[in-house]
Amino acid sequence: MIDVNDYPILKSKVCPLREISETTHQGKGYMSQSSLKAVNFDKVKNEFIKDWGLEGKPKPRSNDALYVCAVEGKIFFVEFKSGESTNTLPLARQKIYDSLLILTEIIEKGISKIRTNLNYILVINDSMVTLGNIVSGKAGKDLKLGKLRDNFEGLYFNKVHIISKSLFEENFVNKWEAQSQ
Repeated sequence: MIDVNDYPILKSKVCPLREISETTHQGKGYMSQSSLKAVNFDKVKNEFIKDWGLEGKPKPRSNDALYVCAVEGKIFFVEFKSGESTNTLPLARQKIYDSLLILTEIIEKGISKIRTNLNYILVINDSMVTLGNIVSGKAGKDLKLGKLRDNFEGLYFNKVHIISKSLFEENFVNKWEAQSQ
């Protein structure tokens, strides 16, 4: 378990989940309406690499949010995917690898020390998959995203969730908000 307050680079990037989930796909909108505080991991990545001299070179990618649930003792990387895209799987993989490297460097703990508490949530737009497939666990197969679960669950993460934005709010955000009060 980590405490965001122990790491200035994480603590300084805390903001509402709504802000982190902002999208411009088909006009401005949000993948979450929650005011729950999380770490904007894209901003962490940008600060983390600012002195690396990467001008003109490929830069690391990152997941959108990092949420630490103190009540459950769990850490969640959250990636919001609002648009339909054929490169969702390779992009998600790259963001996972780069985010894990950045996080483990910041907290100075290897994957083996945090794996049992570390989870990944890919939040997809409701229009990307039918609700029935998400509930039945077939969403990954429909979107070829099941490979994320196959490749990362158990190896890097305790659990990998691929879930619609409405179920994300229902199954995770509402619970986290209740726990933080």
